[in-house]
Amino acid sequence: MKKNVIRAGVVIPENFARDAAVNRGAHILTVYDGSNLIWGYNIRKYILEVASQFSAGQASSNMAGLGLTKKEIENILKTISTNTFVWYNPTFNYASFMMYGLIMLVIHQICLLSASLTVTREKEKNCWVQFLSSPLPAWKIFLGKSLPYFLTGFLNYGLLIWFIANFIPVKIGGSIFLIMLLGLLYTIVITGVAFCISLKAKNSLQATKYIMLLSIPFFMTSGYTWPQTHIPAFINNFTALLPFTWMAESLRNIAVKNLGPGYLAPAILALSLMAITAVLLAAGFAKRKNPPFERF
Repeated sequence: MKKNVIRAGVVIPENFARDAAVNRGAHILTVYDGSNLIWGYNIRKYILEVASQFSAGQASSNMAGLGLTKKEIENILKTISTNTFVWYNPTFNYASFMMYGLIMLVIHQICLLSASLTVTREKEKNCWVQFLSSPLPAWKIFLGKSLPYFLTGFLNYGLLIWFIANFIPVKIGGSIFLIMLLGLLYTIVITGVAFCISLKAKNSLQATKYIMLLSIPFFMTSGYTWPQTHIPAFINNFTALLPFTWMAESLRNIAVKNLGPGYLAPAILALSLMAITAVLLAAGFAKRKNPPFERF
């Protein structure tokens, strides 16, 4: 099991049949690999189903030996019955659980890393002062510097959605308009935030370093893979300010549950406010010369 040759093992003791026949409490041992949640869940599920069926059959034989009729046995064994239906992901496809969050993490990193280097590269080449001294307003500088990265990020988002819909067994349902609208707002937020980071960072290394350090914690604390009920309240309050928290779960709800705009209104509103705030901060930066760039 450690070398991934087997995934589970079932140990049936030597006197299992005899103990079960005389109701001595027969036991079996099941050991399974829990490093993969899908393997572990399915193995446990099927082991319990087989054990339950065997126990019911053994109990039926014992009651028949006591003289109970078939109808009486059925009434006893079926005192409680349950029907189980799995909605939205009946095969427990792990890709349907993780893929949408991974897509948004990829877009987050590509767009944030690329757009955060727009101004820092100019600082390193001592060219940023030319933009600060030009008669162009700040919003035109922001637009000219960030528009290519925004278009590239939005195009990458659309390509990833198209790719998984056609080549990966993951459900992409719901409204294409809503999917693209959320992607548009998300890309605007990331581009605006990245430009602000580039304005404040001293060099490309500093911008890249902090972005790389923060991306994984944001993913882990967003509530996408871990229930928010099991995350401290102050972390939930902080992650509510992050676009990834709203975007990843909303994309999964559209693609898997086919939710409409009425259910997604809070996410659309939150991303819209974030997009407006990010653009205003980025486009309204002060055009004053910063201290000379120092090379280390």
